[in-house]
Amino acid sequence: MVRTLVLCGCALTLQAQQGGEELLAHVRAKVAGTVGRLSNYMCTQTVDRMVYLLAAKKPGRLLSSDRLRLDVGAAKSGELYSWAGDNRFHDRTPAEIVGRGVTSNGSFEALLSMIFTTDPVEFSYRGELTEAGRPLAEFAFAAPLEKSHYTFAGHFRVVAAYEGAFLVDPKTFDLVRLTIRTKGLPPEAGNCEAATTLDYHNVRLNDSDLLLPSMARLVIVDMDGTKKVNQTVFSLCREFLGESVVSFGDRAGAPSSNAPAPAPAELALTKGLSFEIALTQDIDTSQAAAGDALRCELVTPIQDGRKLVAPAGTPVTARIVELSRIYGRSPSVLLAFRLETLDLDGTVRTFAARAKRAPPAAGAGVRMVLPDPKGNLRIKSGLKSKWITGE
Repeated sequence: MVRTLVLCGCALTLQAQQGGEELLAHVRAKVAGTVGRLSNYMCTQTVDRMVYLLAAKKPGRLLSSDRLRLDVGAAKSGELYSWAGDNRFHDRTPAEIVGRGVTSNGSFEALLSMIFTTDPVEFSYRGELTEAGRPLAEFAFAAPLEKSHYTFAGHFRVVAAYEGAFLVDPKTFDLVRLTIRTKGLPPEAGNCEAATTLDYHNVRLNDSDLLLPSMARLVIVDMDGTKKVNQTVFSLCREFLGESVVSFGDRAGAPSSNAPAPAPAELALTKGLSFEIALTQDIDTSQAAAGDALRCELVTPIQDGRKLVAPAGTPVTARIVELSRIYGRSPSVLLAFRLETLDLDGTVRTFAARAKRAPPAAGAGVRMVLPDPKGNLRIKSGLKSKWITGE
């Protein structure tokens, strides 16, 4: 897991060649303006995660991959995350939401704030270059360990020195690409290095342009001979508007231009009631991701003695919490999902349930491993699973 934490900062130190100071000042001002406006916006980020086994003089062999889909927004207290479409931000990091594998935060706003406004970073002007026929200017930057607020959590959480470079458009002062990499990770981190590259573009929202990330690529090389690559694409960027249905849970004072939408009320159920559900949609495993909602329905009613709680056919919403691929001699897909809500005659209620074969804990979902020799598995509607109401 990589976490970028932005704390209180100090003054900026500039070491630039002749002609770079003025350009850098304009770029910093534009970045500061972007950071100041990001608290009004959110995007959906789709993260493809790959794990490779490295070998001397050979390309890495792909061991496993999976996909995540999260919503990300910014607040004065930091970045906010939730599963995509959850309509509620929580005071949790991606690692706390996802619970496994390499995750990172900071790509939406915190890295920019740390480099350009918070840490006493040293900049140097490298000059001009042309990329795809576009004239650009390049700067390098570095922050020593004693002045860094970049936090890396491998086997152990450590503060790391960092360095990198960025490209800007000298006419518009727009940031085009930024690369940041750790410098001198201690052995206890369990990793050799970590590097993040971000591409930026202007997005037209409500008659104004906003510089937002379009793509982020995180590469971590571990001491155990594996390489982990996270490729993140940002999409569906939108502003918080009056008609938005977005609430901020668990974080006091999170900004929003609309009143928080109330969360669905929880349905109180007796523990241990058995029922069965079935998918009412296909799952295309080449496109789906952890974080996606699933449409289901009750195959059998939820019955509490003589009381009918929910009849057969009641719509159920589930959420994928893991969708990963295992490669090798027996390629397969691991699918895990949990149940979230019941739609009782148009009233949506949350409820606690666990899969019958899952450990006795509320929210423990179904986990299944399905053969996928061709890598294009489509799980058909009608897939059934048995559940028990939980505490």
